[in-house]
Parts: sequence; structure tokens; C-alpha cells
Amino acid sequence: MRNAAYEHRVFTVYRPPVPVIAVGNLTVGGTGKTPIVAWIATYLRSQHRRTAILSRGYGRRSKGVRVVSDGQRLLADAREGGDEPVQLARSFPEIPVVVGESRSEAAREALTRFAPEVLVLDDAYQHRAIARDLNVLVVDGSHDLASDRLLPAGRRREPLSAIQRASVVVFTHPDPATGAVAGEGTVRLWFDGPVVVCTRTIGSFADAAGQVVEGDRVKHGRSVLVSGIGQPERFERDLRALGIDVAGHLRYRDHYRFTREDVRAMIAAVEHAGAQRIVTTEKDMVRLMSVPGAMDMLAAAGAVTAARLAVTVHPPDTLASLIDAVMRRSA
Repeated sequence: MRNAAYEHRVFTVYRPPVPVIAVGNLTVGGTGKTPIVAWIATYLRSQHRRTAILSRGYGRRSKGVRVVSDGQRLLADAREGGDEPVQLARSFPEIPVVVGESRSEAAREALTRFAPEVLVLDDAYQHRAIARDLNVLVVDGSHDLASDRLLPAGRRREPLSAIQRASVVVFTHPDPATGAVAGEGTVRLWFDGPVVVCTRTIGSFADAAGQVVEGDRVKHGRSVLVSGIGQPERFERDLRALGIDVAGHLRYRDHYRFTREDVRAMIAAVEHAGAQRIVTTEKDMVRLMSVPGAMDMLAAAGAVTAARLAVTVHPPDTLASLIDAVMRRSA
């Protein structure tokens, strides 16, 4: 009924004066939206486009519109800005990041304060109150969408017919051996547009300050993994494939808000395993950094390192060409 109300213009839609690129999915948790947002931001930066990133800021304590980064300074931690927006702000310190339950209100704030040439919306496939020029649907290629039941019985947010709203479908998590994706047939029942496949690998490691940590240092000694993400088993598998000696894995729910008690449990796990470091994700690192005193406590027990993802899309020019076309139409 909600979708029908938008399609028949019962609900109003705000159209910003600059192009809007939206990224989202049809299922909850673990499809890999944020790395695609990062890829798009990287490409726009390479084209010297003034960009602002907008997000809901899931899991934050604050309400309303909040500027996480003004393109010069980080102005909020994960508690106030949300873990993924803060992660993006740290990865792209020159790009403003604004959060808000209403992406329309966040867009107006970004346009007024930062005058971007393009807005990139994270996790916005269902947020239809703002018009978009490119609608990027991210689909987990490790299983068929048709096998997911609708919420609350399953993980799917909308009927499969919602695939039709996409401008491009990006499959993540292809089979590591063959590169094949599951469920392309299901997508093609509803969508005849461009499809790309995204591969993600752990490309590097960094400490809490963002300084690169050599992979050989991470491989030396034992590591305890800490993750609060949608698919922690994939994180562990990728680290083991790199030769990381995994002594244990503390798994928390996606977007979990860490406490000092959790930090003490991490330290105890490191000591019990005789490990030398904690290896976590970038998203978990920013949430750990928001716990008062956590990084000092953890540093006393061993090094804390975040695994950084490297993203590649195939075919390599498809997504870039779609972005270029959107920017040309706005010129």
C-alpha cells in the first residue's frame, strides 16, 4: 500500500536540485551496501565531484538531522552518528556526511551547508520520500532472493516485484571459486537492466588512528576476532584465508552497541587464548572507539587492528558509466 501511494503520487516526493544516487537492498543485514557506497564515493572523488553522503544513521542515540562530518572534521562518534556513517566519514574525510531519519531533511541540510554537486544515499531503497536519479539495488549473490521470506518471518523487506525500481543491480558475495552468483534468474524475472558483480577482499589493515598496519605483522602471533556484523562467518573465513591465526571469535549482533563490560570480555578472551591482538572490522572499530576508555584498555592487552575491504566491480565500467550519465544529464 505504501509503494502504491508513492507510485500514484498520493505521497509527495522531494526532488533535490542535484543528482541523487541511492544505494539499498531488499533484505536486512549483511548484503554489503556500505562498501558499494564507498566505491561510488571513491569514483565521484576521482571525477572531482563535490559529494555529500546521507544516511539514516541506524543505531545512533541522536534524533533528527545530525552532521557527522563537515568535510573537514569528524563531528560525531558512532553513538551519535551511527557506525556506518562514521566509518564512511573516516574513510572520506573530505566528504560531508549527514544523517537523518528523513533523507529529505538531511538533503536540505547538506545542500544548504555544503553545496554538493551530487548526493549519495546509503540504505535508501525503501526511503521513497526523496527522488533518485540512479537507484542501486545490492543483492547478496550467495543465495537466491526467492528463498527469503518477507519480514517478520524472514529477511526480505519487500516483495520481489520491488526489484523493478532498480536502475542497476549489484550482486555481492559471488562464489569465491567460480565467481557465479545465486538468484540471478530470480532477479531477471523482474529486471532487464544492467547487472554487475562486486567482489570484496580484505585489502589492508589499519589501527585506530587509521594508520596502515602491515599484513605480516597481523599474521604474526595469534588473533582474537571481534565482529558485530551481518555475516560474521564470512569475516572469519576471509581472515583465515589470509593466513591469520584465529584464536577465537567474539560475535555480536549487527550494529551492536559495545559496553565497557564487553571490552573487559574481549581482554579476557585475548589473555585466555594467549593472543597478541584483536582483529575487527572498520564498522566495529568505530563503535569500540565510542566507548569511553575502551581503546586504552584494549591497547594495554594487545594491538587492535581493523580489516579494510577492497572492492572491485565487474564489468569494471558499467557502474561508472551509469554515474557519468546521471552527472551529464544534470549539467
